[in-house]
Amino acid sequence: MSKLKDIWIVGLALFAMMFGAGNLIFPPKLGLNLGEDWLTGILGFFTTDVGLSLLAIIAVALAGGSVTKIGDKVHPIFSKIIGLVIVLAIGPLLALPRTGAVTYEMGITPIFPNLSPLITSIIYFSITTWFVLNPGTVVDKIGKILTPILLITLFTIIIKGIFSPIAEIKNTGISHSFSKSFLEGYQTVDGIGAIIFAPIIISALVAKGYSTVKSQIRMTIFSGILAMTVIGIVYGGLIYIGAQFTEIYSADIKRTELFVGIVKNLLGNSGTIIMSICVIMACLTTAIGLAMTTGNYFKEISNGKLPYKWVAITTIIISFFIANLSVDTIVNISFPILTLVYPTVIVLIILNIFDRFTIGNWVYRCSVALTFIVEIPRTINSYGVDITYLKKHVNDLPLSENQLEWVLPSLVGIFIGYSIDIIMQYKTKILYMNKTEVYMKKTI
Repeated sequence: MSKLKDIWIVGLALFAMMFGAGNLIFPPKLGLNLGEDWLTGILGFFTTDVGLSLLAIIAVALAGGSVTKIGDKVHPIFSKIIGLVIVLAIGPLLALPRTGAVTYEMGITPIFPNLSPLITSIIYFSITTWFVLNPGTVVDKIGKILTPILLITLFTIIIKGIFSPIAEIKNTGISHSFSKSFLEGYQTVDGIGAIIFAPIIISALVAKGYSTVKSQIRMTIFSGILAMTVIGIVYGGLIYIGAQFTEIYSADIKRTELFVGIVKNLLGNSGTIIMSICVIMACLTTAIGLAMTTGNYFKEISNGKLPYKWVAITTIIISFFIANLSVDTIVNISFPILTLVYPTVIVLIILNIFDRFTIGNWVYRCSVALTFIVEIPRTINSYGVDITYLKKHVNDLPLSENQLEWVLPSLVGIFIGYSIDIIMQYKTKILYMNKTEVYMKKTI
């Protein structure tokens, strides 16, 4: 019974930390754009979010419960670099300030339209700081206090939308529904966020008495399944509800405005209060997890030279200033970065899951290198730099029309790396045999 209780507490805490601003504003907009293809959208969105997040949690647990260990087989320096990029992307530079911006636009403005965003940010990040400075009990606090409030408000909106649909779902004529939903799943950053949240969950389990590696992996997997199941249900509901508004709102409506409009249509004026609580709780729980994880990460890679509390506070201060940008501005900045980082992270996660079938490190090195290199031209072009020649070659790759051009290079990298590992293993064996033969001759 105690194990089941721990799974619920830790699993819901993981859900609360991962389910933030992106989880609220992206699924409804995806549903709006897809219309009748909403089910295909759910499958695509689930693949890069729910599915990848669960695999990431399992991969980290199998790798030893550390962010850095997941990339060590490429190279220890690379592991620290990719960890740093992930932490900065989902921490002070992108996801964390986005929670503050969304809190103001969707949680505060509908109720207090004249309230200064500066005052909102001060209050919001002060609350975040209070939780972050008590890291020993933060997981239980999130799981027991904030998560139930978040879930109640979310399911109120979803149940109303399912049983009292606002309008008939129409065909939007969109193409490549699955691949577009697949890419939209990047925006929630749950897939890469799970990599740095997993160590927090493992630490919480250790504090609860799970001392063996086997028990930690087992409990982490069960907690991850619970968290991803709840997130999956919420995603499905939000995408389906968004699809009901295809004839009410145009496809170019802002994500925040769409969510506000959906809630007002479903729940009326009183729904504004429910929506505000939902937004604030979703953003706050994620902000706490991101700030805490950033502090722990820098403390770990610096061997304690960078104190947890100072890093966490610095992270919150940086996020405070970036949060004054609009949500759409932050999203537009983040998407090209995420499309560069995500494929590499996906490859790392899959390789760690199937690590038992590898025989050396070159599989990791070649696959990751080719995956990363092939995404560079598209990312650079996204920021307005004209590199037509390079981009043309990338566009000639299979699946490039779906922005999945990295799949073939990653597979080629695995083949090349595996071949190198076999050759290296063979050379090592021959060298060992030769040394043994020389030693035996000298002995005789």
